[in-house]
Amino acid sequence: MKRTLLLINLLLLSVCVFPQENIKVNYATIKKYVENQSDDYQQLIERFEANDSLLSLNDYALIYYGHSFTPKYKGSMELWKELETLMEEKKWEEAYTLLKECRKKNSVSLKLLIYAVNLANGLYGRFIQIEHI
Repeated sequence: MKRTLLLINLLLLSVCVFPQENIKVNYATIKKYVENQSDDYQQLIERFEANDSLLSLNDYALIYYGHSFTPKYKGSMELWKELETLMEEKKWEEAYTLLKECRKKNSVSLKLLIYAVNLANGLYGRFIQIEHI
């Protein structure tokens, strides 16, 4: 019993010692930055696409939330419906081509990354269920 309690305490201690870093997201500030400094935002996107290891948590938040304030954001939604249809019809090569096009328009989309995983696993029938992402 003592051993079990010790193990539980050690696990709880590790959770308390290494908390997840949280940031506050200010949408108004992000919107202002994206609209007024679009060149800087585009450079940040390019660093993200190049997998720059020096990006901070704040940079990632700016990239992710800032995308919704760009003109590309609204234009990429219609392609997703077509992508879903191609995947349901098991037209893998056409879906892959469209997925690459979608990634050009919205490189920070988590939903598109899940689609990429589904497409990669499509031949094996192991789809990850995504609802309302």
